[in-house]
Amino acid sequence: MHSVDVTLTSRKQGFGDHEVRLSSRLYRDCVAISPMLADHWGIYELDRVDHLLQEAAKALSAYPVGTRSACFTHFRLPPEMDEQLPLAITIEAFVIERRDGDPYLLLAQRGEAHVAYAA
Repeated sequence: MHSVDVTLTSRKQGFGDHEVRLSSRLYRDCVAISPMLADHWGIYELDRVDHLLQEAAKALSAYPVGTRSACFTHFRLPPEMDEQLPLAITIEAFVIERRDGDPYLLLAQRGEAHVAYAA
């Protein structure tokens, strides 16, 4: 699964120096907003990423230290003005262990990571 490093952005949301990555699909969902909708709401691409990371930090802080995976609901504006898409999406968070390096936190839409691991 491809992912995007959002560690610099995540630091101001309370994740510290730990590496945080968003799945490519989740990142595209965050940044896919029409200019008209962005201007109307005053929320732009990086604001949507910040909002996701804020909700993730709040949701994940409720879990005990050492938790390796968790699930939470993220509420967002519909991408590309498609009002038929759900406002709430389920996000899964996983601590991914690397063979040669520090672990990192991966955030992905529900089912996305399971498909990647099954492949």
